[in-house]
Amino acid sequence: MNIEYGLRRNINILKSLKGFQYLLFLLPVLVPFYQSQGLSTGEVIYLQAVFGIAVFLFEVPTGYISDKLSRKLSIQIGFLLCGVSYSLYGLMDGFLYYAILQTVIGFGACCISGSNDALMYDSLLSMGKSHEYVKHKSSMSSVGNFMEAFAGVVGGLVAILSLVYAAYLQGFAMLLGFLVALWLVEPPIHREEELVHLDEIKKALRIVFVEKREIFWVLMYGTAISGMTFSSVWLFQPVLIENGVSVGLFGWFWAAMNLSVGLMVMTVPWMQKKFSLKFSLLMIPILTCVGMVLIGVWGALISLLFYLAVTWARAARGVFTSVLLNDRVPSSLRATILSMDSMFFRLVFAVVAPLLGWVVDTRGVGNGFLIVAIVFGVLSVIPYRKLIKYHVV
Repeated sequence: MNIEYGLRRNINILKSLKGFQYLLFLLPVLVPFYQSQGLSTGEVIYLQAVFGIAVFLFEVPTGYISDKLSRKLSIQIGFLLCGVSYSLYGLMDGFLYYAILQTVIGFGACCISGSNDALMYDSLLSMGKSHEYVKHKSSMSSVGNFMEAFAGVVGGLVAILSLVYAAYLQGFAMLLGFLVALWLVEPPIHREEELVHLDEIKKALRIVFVEKREIFWVLMYGTAISGMTFSSVWLFQPVLIENGVSVGLFGWFWAAMNLSVGLMVMTVPWMQKKFSLKFSLLMIPILTCVGMVLIGVWGALISLLFYLAVTWARAARGVFTSVLLNDRVPSSLRATILSMDSMFFRLVFAVVAPLLGWVVDTRGVGNGFLIVAIVFGVLSVIPYRKLIKYHVV
């Protein structure tokens, strides 16, 4: 097979894999599912902390393995592990059982994280089309959001029959993704120098923490924004529960939320041309905080309209930080360093999650929104100022 044909096909395959990855049939009804298994809302958040710790532990090692062995194989392993784990979701119950599954899913997610972006960027780079990365990255993100919206509707309808059916369906989607990933082609890695054995991880860490401090602050900025948007996902469903929304309608709300993200991410290339990067990165945390405070104070179902501010931030953050990182990291360590983007925010969320879970269980979901806005809003100030200092924006 012609290598250039395979590299061009990689782009479409990676977009389709994004779709399979985001066929999250269980996610729109995950809180009711866990509650049906005897877990509290706080314990649901604690499980996400377990997932976050798993990502923190596995993100860099899996990124390193991806860079050194095969990004294609890493993606395939990730889909396989997630598919099997979700297929086991309905066999037992209890916090410990789900904590184990979340750990395995976290490892699988790490195998995919970073590798997909690195594979796309290096495929384009090998074809001399790296300048098209923003367009394809935005398109890939949009595919993921639209498929998550579709899965939300289907998952909600399937949950009417049985909540566990949504988990089985999600496992099936991940296994289909594994089969599609078998068609990927490994692109050449553009090395700036030959690196050897495990010292490469030390080199990646030295680049982030010492040699190129601007990369560290891009990661910290992304951590603060992701912490806000990710936390809000686990507060979204409790708002529906508090307002008496039936489980069958959860998927429609979830679909509306993710359709908005899909539409918002399509505006990012336009925003990139219309506004300065400095202005865009400033508006992302401001609008997110304002939206979450208004939801927390009001609490009524109609207040979820302010969630549009959060979805816009989620869309813009993913594209902008990915571009900033890809422009600054060496190709031979691309997946390793991109993996740190997810690793850092998962670690911060794991630290904040116990407080958030306690607040939600004892003070209500509205106060949970306020805590998230305050904590992560403050955390976004320092990295933004550092990005200005290092002339990133």
